[in-house]
Amino acid sequence: MLNHKQFLRLITLNLVTSSHCTLAYIALSTALSYIFSNSILVFSFFTGLYLMSMGIGTLFVEKIKGDSDRFVSLIILNSLIGILLANPGIIGIMGLNEILRYLLRAQQKDLLFLLFPLGIVLTTLIGMVSGAELPFFSKLIEKEKWHVSKPIIGVLTSDYFGACVGILIFTFFLNPFLGLIPSILVSQILTLTLINITFFKLRLNKKHPSLRNLLILTNVYILAVLLLQEKLINLLDAISGF
Repeated sequence: MLNHKQFLRLITLNLVTSSHCTLAYIALSTALSYIFSNSILVFSFFTGLYLMSMGIGTLFVEKIKGDSDRFVSLIILNSLIGILLANPGIIGIMGLNEILRYLLRAQQKDLLFLLFPLGIVLTTLIGMVSGAELPFFSKLIEKEKWHVSKPIIGVLTSDYFGACVGILIFTFFLNPFLGLIPSILVSQILTLTLINITFFKLRLNKKHPSLRNLLILTNVYILAVLLLQEKLINLLDAISGF
């Protein structure tokens, strides 16, 4: 059984994950708008796709069975997937765009349309992660046999408030002052920090060794990206400058 304090930790993680997924989607749309030079088309199409994907994520979770302990681990796993979709996903698309521009400039060919399906896949996956949060918590609340209204209200509040926070922070603070890639990394670090705290505070270390190993690998990966981010940005700038 989860106590009130443990559930509050998961709600806080939900808020941060929702904020991160929304920020990742906005960052992806910004990158795709730059690639295709049509912000109206990109934001209209991919916003619709993102919302539809949230529904797909909800339907997917409905088919999952298990006890409350399993759904706690799935909530953390879902947050980890959201981190990895933001990077290498978005940065991978940006790097591939610059490589295609460089390789095809001399031949005067335009193969940037190849990036459109990648954008669709990445948007769909981010939307599914975001949409899966609420049904994961609904399943957890059902397994714990709690009174439904107050826990659900808390999940909904954290979910919607987190999405709003993600948009505001990215639009007015992170992107204008740091740029796209550092903004993604900041969001990843904050989300991963909270995942680490939640994972060990809930004492899941021995219960879920595979999840623990994935968490360790994600920590190592994000640390490597943090140390190499300046070189990565310089590499993208160098390719685009050719």
